[in-house]
Amino acid sequence: MRQTKTRMELFSFYDHRGIAAHLERQAREGWMLEKIGNWGWKYRRIDPRPVKFYVTYFPKASAYDPGPSEQEQTFRAYCEEAGWKLAASHAQLQVFYCDDPDPVPIETDALLQVENIHAAAKRSTLFGHILLGCIGLMQMAMWLTDLLKDPVGLLADYTGWFRGICWINLI
Repeated sequence: MRQTKTRMELFSFYDHRGIAAHLERQAREGWMLEKIGNWGWKYRRIDPRPVKFYVTYFPKASAYDPGPSEQEQTFRAYCEEAGWKLAASHAQLQVFYCDDPDPVPIETDALLQVENIHAAAKRSTLFGHILLGCIGLMQMAMWLTDLLKDPVGLLADYTGWFRGICWINLI
């Protein structure tokens, strides 16, 4: 029987409850998360048992850091003191597990948890989304300019139709 498996998990990066529920189900089936990568999550075989998972975000971390920062190491040490062990991490995403059926929660303030998620999103994805939005608006303006200059030429070309239909759906 194989001892490791790699799966492509299609969770949103910020779906912390869904990720935790999925990992708890995997542990009951005998698989423990070992590594989170860009192209898949690696699991190793364990004895099937109920395990509690907690997914949290450390906004100051980055996928380009050579290792955990001093602040991140301090955060992980606090989690270990509370009984949580680090299963895996990827950029700001930190996944902890605990064998205790009623563990001490890592984050007790829901507002602080949401603020951490927002800070992580701002740091990692907001700039890219704004940039893509600007490029999209620029392309839409170019299509409208082409439509006003040469409507027959634009609509006679199948790529012009396709771009127009895409922009109508997007709007």
